[in-house]
Amino acid sequence: MRGLWLAALVVATMLVAMGTARAQFIGIPKPAPIVVTVTKSDQRMVVAVDGQPRFKWWVSTGARGYATPSGHYKVSWLDEHHKSKQYNDAPMPYAIFFDEGKAIHGFAGSVGGPASHGCVRLSTGNAKTLFHLVEQQQGLAGFKYDTTI
Repeated sequence: MRGLWLAALVVATMLVAMGTARAQFIGIPKPAPIVVTVTKSDQRMVVAVDGQPRFKWWVSTGARGYATPSGHYKVSWLDEHHKSKQYNDAPMPYAIFFDEGKAIHGFAGSVGGPASHGCVRLSTGNAKTLFHLVEQQQGLAGFKYDTTI
């Protein structure tokens, strides 16, 4: 009987040790840098996560007279159900704001050519995917988001 208890104690100790070692490796997930690159000439967006391209989508950037700004940006704020105050409450679902009112956001119509008032439009499904990816990473230390437009 004493041998059985000793064996159980050894197994339990091994399981606790394995669990502890596993926790050290898993721990708190490290954020994967997200880099969004928008090429206005091609009307394309590439989303790279941890240096690896994960998504490539069609977009619509600013129409003539409504330039989408060029440069590198960080996320200013997120709004899943945003409506434009400037353009008659136009829906801007899954909005990721990056430059004084400019955003990457969903659009129910077609994308693939310059058409916006300066924002970057994505199909609503793709905007939802990007929004949730950014939302998950933003709360973690070391979150990185750049937009090259």
